[in-house]
Amino acid sequence: MSSFTLNPVDKLFRDKSDFELAISSGGATSALAGAGTLLACELAGIRSFRRIGGVSGGSLVTVLRSLGVPNVELVKMALTTEFSDHLCLKHGIAGALKALRNFGRVETECHEGGDTYTTWQMTGLYGSDGLGALIEAKAMEVGRDPNDWPASFWTMATTKDGSQVYFCKDGVFLIRLNGDVTQLTDKPPPVALAVRFSCTIPGVLAALEYKGMLLFDGALSRDGLCPVGMLIRHFGADPYKIIACRVGEDSLKPVSGRLHRFARRVWRVHPMFHWGPETAGVIEFRPQIEHVHSLKFKLSTDEKWLAILVSFEACLGQLALEGLLSDEALAKSQEIFKGFGFWRDAQPAPIGAPQVLSRRVERCLTEHGLYY
Repeated sequence: MSSFTLNPVDKLFRDKSDFELAISSGGATSALAGAGTLLACELAGIRSFRRIGGVSGGSLVTVLRSLGVPNVELVKMALTTEFSDHLCLKHGIAGALKALRNFGRVETECHEGGDTYTTWQMTGLYGSDGLGALIEAKAMEVGRDPNDWPASFWTMATTKDGSQVYFCKDGVFLIRLNGDVTQLTDKPPPVALAVRFSCTIPGVLAALEYKGMLLFDGALSRDGLCPVGMLIRHFGADPYKIIACRVGEDSLKPVSGRLHRFARRVWRVHPMFHWGPETAGVIEFRPQIEHVHSLKFKLSTDEKWLAILVSFEACLGQLALEGLLSDEALAKSQEIFKGFGFWRDAQPAPIGAPQVLSRRVERCLTEHGLYY
């Protein structure tokens, strides 16, 4: 069971309007963590955001929320969707070996600022077309035009030199390492395409070109896994109004870490990859989801619920410390975790085994109006 206490200084509770939400990279891990974060925010009474977005896997759950998909439906999607099913293999076995040997390089012409130059277009073992199709399908399910950019959504990708390319309803902005900002256009690309730009994991997903630039995973910029620094510096966000979920450093995990480091050397992307700057005042929490890494796509329902709950607990704990849980919400959260039982000590069942943890959690959340 988990319990939360309020800092007495924050007993008057802070205003809950105009918050920003940022979800870090982390593949399937960040998508699950994002679902848990949104569930915690709903319990706290924070149901809308001035801006909501993320990079890589964090952009997937936030774009769907910004399109109007309810939090419960996001959780159900995270529980039932295998994201690997939406990645299409671009090569057969022979083609994959050739792509790896040649690092998938294809010579192509690019045009920018009236100049024409030759560059190497990077391919990968998988294409991200299916991820885009998933977003478009979910948008249409809630009656939204997938080409209509949500007013609150943002995401970001990175160029090979470490510059940031920021996508929002106002257009596309290039933010160079020296701080210079150029608006590339006032008309952003389709939102599903922007998410695909941000999700390009080097060596795994094929890089996509935009206005003569090859774009890579948004977590590869100087602001690290969760680019709240960019929101503050360039878009005037109040750090005290930013809720940031930063999933644990995946590059430190044995298997995925070696793949990340190898791919970065091969693709020669900018080497400045770290946690990003610490920013005073940001409502940041770091759920420690140890049983999942960003390249692990096949998970049991128990494993997924455990990842969601770790983030749900971490977010609620931080919101309580910040004075953002009312007495009623605090009591409800304590009752919910009491109903979960000793969930942290539970061993999540593998695929094919009875999902005991899932049944207990879903029954408890349903009783408290957070699931159905």
